[in-house]
Amino acid sequence: MHPQGGSEGHGDREALGEEPTDDLLRQILDHLRDSTAVTDAEIRGEDARNEKRLRNLFAQQRSRPHVETDQTPTGSPVLMTGRPHPDDVIDRESAISYLVAIEASDLPVVQNFRTTHLGEELLGAEEVGSWIREQDARDWEQCPEEGTMDICWQTRDASHFSKLRVPPGGVLEELAVLVESLAWPNGWERSQATLFVLTGLTPVIRLSRADITTGKAFPALRRIVLEVDPALTPAEIESLYRSIRNRYIRARPRALSAKHIALAVAAARKPDSVTWEELKQDWNKVMPRDLRYLRPTKQFTRDATRARQRLLKPSYLKEPKDS
Repeated sequence: MHPQGGSEGHGDREALGEEPTDDLLRQILDHLRDSTAVTDAEIRGEDARNEKRLRNLFAQQRSRPHVETDQTPTGSPVLMTGRPHPDDVIDRESAISYLVAIEASDLPVVQNFRTTHLGEELLGAEEVGSWIREQDARDWEQCPEEGTMDICWQTRDASHFSKLRVPPGGVLEELAVLVESLAWPNGWERSQATLFVLTGLTPVIRLSRADITTGKAFPALRRIVLEVDPALTPAEIESLYRSIRNRYIRARPRALSAKHIALAVAAARKPDSVTWEELKQDWNKVMPRDLRYLRPTKQFTRDATRARQRLLKPSYLKEPKDS
C-alpha cells in the first residue's frame, strides 16, 4: 500500500510563515520558538483582535512540555515490520506477530477508525509524527484544553519514541482509546499499537523480553522482569536471565550475615534521642556473646551504618542508563 499523509493545512502554514508586525506578536512568537513550557494562560487576556491569530500560532508552533522523546528502553526493542513476503522464512515469533495483527485488522473498531480518519490509504511510518501533530492542532482548535489521555508513537526501528497529552473529545483521544484497547490484549506496547492503527505495520511480539525496573527509591528495590513464552525451555530462560543479569551486576553479590542484617535494622530504628553508645549497650544485652561488641562504640557505629547502606544501595548493582 502506498502511504498517504494527513491534511497539509496550507493556510495555517502560510500564516505562520509571516513574521508578526507588532511587538506583542513578535515576543510571543519568539517565546513559542524557544520555550518548552508554553501554556494557554500566556496568551489569555491579550488584545481581542489578535486572539484568533495567537491561538492558531499557539496551536501550530507550541512545543508542549509533556512531549517526551526517549531512547530505546532496556531489554528487547519493540519493533515493527511489514506483512510477510511469500519467500520470507517465517519463524514462530514472526508467525504469531503476523497472525495477531491480521486478527486485529479485522476488528470493526480498527476498520472504522481507518476509514473515517485516514481515508482509503494508510500512512507511511515516516508520516506518523507529522500527522499526529497536525491532528493535535485541529483537535486543539475544537477544544483548547488539556485532556487526560496520552498518545504514544515510535519510529519503525524503535529508535525514537514520543508521547503527547491530547485534547479531550478529538480524533487523537479516540485514537488513544483505541490504542489502549488493542495494546494489552495483543501483547503490544502502546507505541506499537499506534503505528499499527495508522500504518498497518505489524508489531513484533517477542517470545521473550527481559528488563530491570527503574525509578525506585533505593537500588535494592530494582527487579529483573522476564516475560517468556511458556514454550521456551528452561535452558533458554536461564540464558535470557543470565544475559540481563550480567548487564546490571558489576561484581558477585556478597550475602550479608544475620549479624549485619540485624545491625542494619537496629541502625534504622535508632531514635535521635538515643546515642550510639546506648544502642550498643542495648545490643549487647540481647545478643549472644559471639555477636556482642566489646570494642569502642566507633566500630559498632561503622558496622551498623555500612550494613544499612549495603542493604539499600548494594555496590554490586550497575546504574541503568535510563534511570
